[in-house]
Amino acid sequence: ISKETLDEMLEDHGFGYGLGLHITTYQNHPIYMIAGERPGASMISSYAPHNGIQISVFSNNESNVRKIHDELSVDLW
Repeated sequence: ISKETLDEMLEDHGFGYGLGLHITTYQNHPIYMIAGERPGASMISSYAPHNGIQISVFSNNESNVRKIHDELSVDLW
């Protein structure tokens, strides 16, 4: 994709959402996240460009992937 399109995707368009991404911050650094659920499956994935770390948690059941992700992010971000 073009740099212009990527910049638009990563821009907060209101309420912490870019184009298809949730945008949050950690110690004033942007963190880009995507998550989803369907019956029997769930996932969350995030990327911290300031240190190059990506965290992805997938489950083949409806376990709390957000909790697992958040526990990992404390140690990695």
